[in-house]
Amino acid sequence: MHDKQNDHVSEQTTRFDVLFPDRRGECDSDLKNAQQVMLRILKIVDDICHRHKIDYWLDGGTLLGAIRHRGFIPWDDDMDIAMPRMDYERFLLVAARELPTDLFLQTAALDPTYDAFAKPPCKIRDENSLIVEPYHRRLSGHPGLFLDIVPVDRMHLSDPEKSAELRMKKWYWRLCILYNLRWEWSKNLKVNVRNIGFLARYIVGLDFWLKRYMRKAERRIIHNRQITEGYRFGLGFDVPWVRFFDVEEIYPLQRIPFEDGNFLAPHNCDSVLTKYYGDYMMIPPEEKRINHATVLVVDRSR
Repeated sequence: MHDKQNDHVSEQTTRFDVLFPDRRGECDSDLKNAQQVMLRILKIVDDICHRHKIDYWLDGGTLLGAIRHRGFIPWDDDMDIAMPRMDYERFLLVAARELPTDLFLQTAALDPTYDAFAKPPCKIRDENSLIVEPYHRRLSGHPGLFLDIVPVDRMHLSDPEKSAELRMKKWYWRLCILYNLRWEWSKNLKVNVRNIGFLARYIVGLDFWLKRYMRKAERRIIHNRQITEGYRFGLGFDVPWVRFFDVEEIYPLQRIPFEDGNFLAPHNCDSVLTKYYGDYMMIPPEEKRINHATVLVVDRSR
């Protein structure tokens, strides 16, 4: 059985090498080469999702880049997609079998070094590169360039109190994370930000409270999976950010151009991007065109 699994992964790796060859090194800068690595990850994920009828859509800055630049935001060094919870759970099962050997499915369950409290619960990592983001408390055992996958949960439309409660709990979660990271932030930004965590310093056992929140989030995920009507979408209970979208803003999904491919996107991209960024077509001033990494090595194999 194990040999059959290895044979299947090897076949998939060969197939993806033919369909989506690795083009790192063909561009004139590390950033553009990194974007080629991430684009290949997206193409592989799109192929898996298409064959298994799994829904996803471009999200955040990746969606913004698709609409405003027909590809990457020129200075961007990360990539985001979203998936409805049930599709996300199916994807985890399928991806574990079908991802090529040079990509790693990173979750807290599969990588004990992955700090999922402060990040999306799933990344697809390139194994032959290195990216170090600011404020990392520890370097993951799989530190390559990545595609973020953000699960999306169903939320009751008729219960605004639950939405308010979710916002409050997520802000508390983020305050705990900020408190844990404050020394790293101070070192990187050269600013004393201890006062930002003033209230949090009196919270005893932050890890306990974070884990307690995640246990409650797991129960809420299971409960909300049963909702079949009268709902909207919200960034998952296990995601530290808060956004809500009407079903009609997301579905039916459409394919839109991104670099040299076409990928799934929300039905109403304008509405989704306005919720994220306001006047999203306005190019920010040069001093605000920043990326996420402090260290980026595109090819660790040499």
